[in-house]
Amino acid sequence: MNDIKNIIISESIIDSLSLLELKNLNPNESLLCSTNGTYTNSHKESLKYLKNNIKNANFILGFDNDERGLSFSKSIKETLKEKIIDLKPILKDFNDDLLVSKFLRLNKNFSIDELEI
Repeated sequence: MNDIKNIIISESIIDSLSLLELKNLNPNESLLCSTNGTYTNSHKESLKYLKNNIKNANFILGFDNDERGLSFSKSIKETLKEKIIDLKPILKDFNDDLLVSKFLRLNKNFSIDELEI
């Protein structure tokens, strides 16, 4: 567990994978997690366990760019309190960002302005 530098948490595992690729994170140093669109006491306890047992990792939040995603981010920040990097997708979610960047051959860090004609 000492090799884990990043714990990526999103609503779906495809978003965690997409975020990993978009941010060029090392898959050998990253733990990918998904809440499956909910945040329960079980999720909360699991995050506390990870925080207490993987000391050097940053928690990277990659929730959807909507009201529900903002709510998940807020709840998880309250649970973890530190070592949090809260990233927001440009579009609805990081999978959409990855697909658009590949389809339109944009830099992975594209901006919304680049999509306007």
